Formats: sequence, C-alpha cells, structure tokens
Amino acid sequence: MITSVASAMRSGMRKQNGVGSGRSRMPIGMPKARSRSAARARLARELHPCRQSLRSRARVPRGRCPPSQAHDRAPDRDEHRAPEALESELGARYVDKETLLRSSDYVSLHVPLLPQTHHYIGESELKAMKKTAYLINTSRGPVVDEAALARALRDGEIAGAGLDVFEREPQVDPLLLTLENVVLAPHIASATVATRRKMAVMAAENAIAVVGGHEPPNRVV
Repeated sequence: MITSVASAMRSGMRKQNGVGSGRSRMPIGMPKARSRSAARARLARELHPCRQSLRSRARVPRGRCPPSQAHDRAPDRDEHRAPEALESELGARYVDKETLLRSSDYVSLHVPLLPQTHHYIGESELKAMKKTAYLINTSRGPVVDEAALARALRDGEIAGAGLDVFEREPQVDPLLLTLENVVLAPHIASATVATRRKMAVMAAENAIAVVGGHEPPNRVV
C-alpha cells in the first residue's frame, strides 16, 4: 500500500499527494478511487503487535505490545511512565534513551514537537543505534534531523527507516528520494479502517457534548 517515492517514480506510477505535491490527498502511487468502496479498500488493517521500542509520551496501550519491549519517555514527563504492574503485564522495560537506542531493533517515535524534542534523533543518536536497526517516525518531522538520517541511511549506519512525516513538509531531503532503504508516506499513518472509524466517532461525540452544553471529552484548547 505504501511505496517509496523513488520506487514509485521509477516504476512509472503517478505520484498523488507525494511529498512536494499539494494537488491531491491520495497516497503515493495509488490511483484515485472511483467509489466509496474503492476508497475504503485502500485503508489498511491495523497491526497491533509491535516488536519494537517506543519513544512516547502516551501510556503503552493494553493489548498492543507483546513481551520483551522497551520504552522511555520525553525528558520532562517521566511522571507519565506506565505503572509498574502494566509494564510487568506487557513485558516492557523502562530504560534510558542511550540503552533504548543501543539495544533496539526498531525505534518508533510518538512524541509531540516541543523545544526539547526538536532533533531528538540526530547524528549521535543514529550512530548509537544498531546497524541492523530501523527508525520509524509517525510523530512530527522535526523530531528527526532529516539530513543526518539521510546520511546515516546512505552510509549504512542503520538498516532502514519508515517516515510518514518530514522536517520541512512538503519538501523532503533530496538524498532520501534516491535511497532504497527508506519507505516514505505522505502523512497517512492513520489510514486504517479502525482508526478512521474511531476518529469519526470521537468527532461526533465531541459535537454532541458541545451541543448539549457539556465539556467535550477531547478538548484541545
């Protein structure tokens, strides 16, 4: 369902909402849907098991990760660490950043963009990772130093990366577009049937609460 921009262009596929294009909201390399059922067919199934390390502010959700996971938290929010009982249930270990990067096969980023998370993964962090490791960023582009990541991928410092966000969207570091060991997606990580359904239900619940004179359950401001 997701292909790299470079591969898509070489294979002659039309880039739709590929990075650098604001004309369409369609995923890279996919034809426009001709019906609602076709559009639904393009949504992916969710993959709940996550054999990876989590860099996140949110609590690790129940039922989402099998044993032998590691996770850490943003530097100013250690009080949001998952309860020890839940960590034990999930087989998760709370570790510092250096340990997480050095020992993980997959590092998945799930943090907001704040001054302390800007370039949270940079040249030194990439050098600390295993050469067989993969970096996944579905949070915010500037959390990763994109130029440093491109060099690390080119030089084999890590095995690969998956990016759904970019540091200067819609622009992408030109080097990334030439590499075969990175998967680039046009900010569509929420494109699963279950997630889109939950998003719709959440929006409806908030609207109903406001119309009824109640506090919306997911107030942002």
